[in-house]
Amino acid sequence: GGRYRIALIKTATGYDIIYIAGAEVDANLWRPGMLKGKLSPTRFIDSYDLVWYDSEKQPFTADVHASIENAVILTLDFPLAGSRLRFVKAQNEQ
Repeated sequence: GGRYRIALIKTATGYDIIYIAGAEVDANLWRPGMLKGKLSPTRFIDSYDLVWYDSEKQPFTADVHASIENAVILTLDFPLAGSRLRFVKAQNEQ
């Protein structure tokens, strides 16, 4: 758990989710630049299969998915855990 800041990096198969900051549970295990998850596109536009690495770096893949809305809102859904994470794209400050 935590208040994560992440980055999405485009790959040949989707996106890597890179940890930037914000872990609260087992925070000592996470450093900026580490892989926090992966998004793989599905047949549906802006919908992705999700692999999420939990606080102990174990892959969480059971009934999880993600979506990107209007190219600025990333939603990660974990229905079995009763949880949803939402991220908004940071605006560049000039």
